[in-house]
Amino acid sequence: FLGLGRAAPQTPRGGARGAPPPAAALDATAGCIEGDPYWAPEPPRSYLAAIATKPKQLRIAFSTKRTDGGTLHPDCVAAIEQAARLCESLGHIVEEAMPDLNQTALIPAFIVFWASHLAAGIDHIAHLTGQTPSDDKFEGLTWGLYEAGKRITASEYLLAKGAMQVAARNAAAFHKDYDVWLTSTLGSPPVRIGTFDLDERNPQKSFAPLIDYVQYTAMQNVTGQPAINLPLHWNAAGLPIGAHFVGRYGDETTLLQLAAQLEHAAPWAQRRPNLEG
Repeated sequence: FLGLGRAAPQTPRGGARGAPPPAAALDATAGCIEGDPYWAPEPPRSYLAAIATKPKQLRIAFSTKRTDGGTLHPDCVAAIEQAARLCESLGHIVEEAMPDLNQTALIPAFIVFWASHLAAGIDHIAHLTGQTPSDDKFEGLTWGLYEAGKRITASEYLLAKGAMQVAARNAAAFHKDYDVWLTSTLGSPPVRIGTFDLDERNPQKSFAPLIDYVQYTAMQNVTGQPAINLPLHWNAAGLPIGAHFVGRYGDETTLLQLAAQLEHAAPWAQRRPNLEG
């Protein structure tokens, strides 16, 4: 979890000691160059300066259901409800709502996109370095996706691209009414290392347990919207249950301002995990 820092309210907030805050990192990297196929809205002169200003009163939608409408883990529900109450206490308008997400169509489209782009990326690096891709250089899941990507047809790729563009348009329509969408970051509390089999070469088998776990963050890979993960809640076991805030396309400023406001109201920088045992 990246902190925005705890500087005095009248100054731009900094990050963890010795590390640049997210706003400063955006200042260094944001923007387009001529010839880019897609253009994001023009960024502010400085994200770092922008977070010194409190956000306007925001309309925030929150969802306590999974993206398929199913029941979410109770710890995640508690985290969402706590974050929603905190936002409301800061003067924001908060109500329950969820964008129209066709998970049945998006999951296979997402895998097609992931596999084809991964295959192209590996082939590109292989071309630049004069190497030949082989399974001994990759985790099982990565190699399985590479092999799947090599089998995808142009028609399958374009159909998947169309499905993802529909999702982006639906998200844009949702954000005409809401500045921010609040969910949990993950679909359950953090799992133990080794829970997911990264050596499984069959993407369908590998992704099956992951789909519900990373359902919210994956949506922003589809729609291209900015999102930020804030550690505002801990469960009875002391594990952080992240609050996931999603903004309009190109509106990182609102998310950073809201995050700075929330960190000032409920600071987390001094929390440290108990690593004993």
